[in-house]
Amino acid sequence: MNEDLDLSENVDIKKALEEFEEKSKVEQAQKAPEVLQASKAPKMTALVMKWFRVEQRPAEYILLGFAVLMVMISLFLVFGGGNEAENIEDLQLLPAMV
Repeated sequence: MNEDLDLSENVDIKKALEEFEEKSKVEQAQKAPEVLQASKAPKMTALVMKWFRVEQRPAEYILLGFAVLMVMISLFLVFGGGNEAENIEDLQLLPAMV
């Protein structure tokens, strides 16, 4: 570039530079809360966000779905294990040792 070229008195360039600075400040202000929000995520949510490469809200829904699935499996294992002793008359009792 020509070092003797003086652009400090050019009004159009000054105006364009000011507009660029304003736009960059607005963009930086908008990006800052996203970074802060990601750092405040709980550890489990952050782990799901890392594994599934999703944002915070979908990661929370994934965890909620996992919890509901685990509760349903637990209820099935506790209450739906089978109907082995449906009638009390069908039970064969062993004699007690005296």
